[in-house]
Amino acid sequence: MRAVLRRVALAVAAVALAAFAPTHRVMLVGGGSMAPALEAGDVAIVRKGADAHTGDVILFGREGYGRVLHRVVAMHADGTLATRGDANPSTDREPLARGAVEGRVVAVVAAGKARRWVSASVQDAARVCARILPQSHSDRQ
Repeated sequence: MRAVLRRVALAVAAVALAAFAPTHRVMLVGGGSMAPALEAGDVAIVRKGADAHTGDVILFGREGYGRVLHRVVAMHADGTLATRGDANPSTDREPLARGAVEGRVVAVVAAGKARRWVSASVQDAARVCARILPQSHSDRQ
């Protein structure tokens, strides 16, 4: 039964992704420059070609970095954008041309936060077990 449910879930996910493919892109967050809004392991849903405004998190390509998700912090009179990762102390060095914007983040699945929470919970449980089990074992002897 679980195998059937898993296949159905995968099929539904595939159809949803296919439906969104022309207008959206799914991005896995790989770094911490946008913490706490986006953390490593989170999934960002990006609407392709969306207009960028101050405060929006956008996707763009940066030479030497690949694709980047950063927030628009200012719009210059010449039409370029100033961007910055929320966790970074200063704005990105190069202003970004509007045409370089690949899309705007419209939703986030906080998978990175969930992964860290589960990992921390497992580690805490392991510590408790490590304290209890040796005592239980010695009680039996």
